[in-house]
Amino acid sequence: FSIESLPMFVSRICQRTTLMDPGDIESDEPVAWATVSGAQLGERHHHNFDWTDTLVSASRFTAATIESARFERVIFQGCELSGVTFTDCIFRHCLIADVKASSFLAFVDSDLDGLVMTKTSLDRLEIQQSKIGMVTIAESIVRELSFYQCEPFKRSGRVSLAQLELDAIAGLSDLRKSGVAVQVDGDLWRLLGDLYLKEQGLKEIAQEDLLGVSESVI
Repeated sequence: FSIESLPMFVSRICQRTTLMDPGDIESDEPVAWATVSGAQLGERHHHNFDWTDTLVSASRFTAATIESARFERVIFQGCELSGVTFTDCIFRHCLIADVKASSFLAFVDSDLDGLVMTKTSLDRLEIQQSKIGMVTIAESIVRELSFYQCEPFKRSGRVSLAQLELDAIAGLSDLRKSGVAVQVDGDLWRLLGDLYLKEQGLKEIAQEDLLGVSESVI
């Protein structure tokens, strides 16, 4: 499961699903091979979702806590996930695409074994106390990204970050110490260097000041 395999993955699920009444997603019944469009989850706790091979589109989840749920081969596409916390959940081979979240989106005490997030716009993304098998975040705007007390899923894990617009990021060094490999693209590599220098209070010398120093030495 990777960025490269996404087109085939999305096509396979979309071609085989049937439309489901969005009001039925809050039941305890398992959901499989379904397309859910226009669903809404509001400010309360939701438990024990069991979704497989499902497309969730144009849906709005706001200020919701989703607990003890399993999502396997599930696509969230064109949804709003503002203020949503997934707690004690399993994400296996899932895609979150074209999603927006103001305030925050959080994964807490969850197993993330194949989660790709792409073309998303998030104010804050938090991944806390979770087991990471594979997490990829790409082609997205994530103003604040943080990892806290995470560890590898089944002894190995990888986080890949590419083509991101970031203002702040935290927890990457702790990920590496825990045994989770971290991969970033060249642009992010340079951005992380800039962010680190700013955190240390170091400032870049302006070009005109540098010229002034050179002239005074000469």
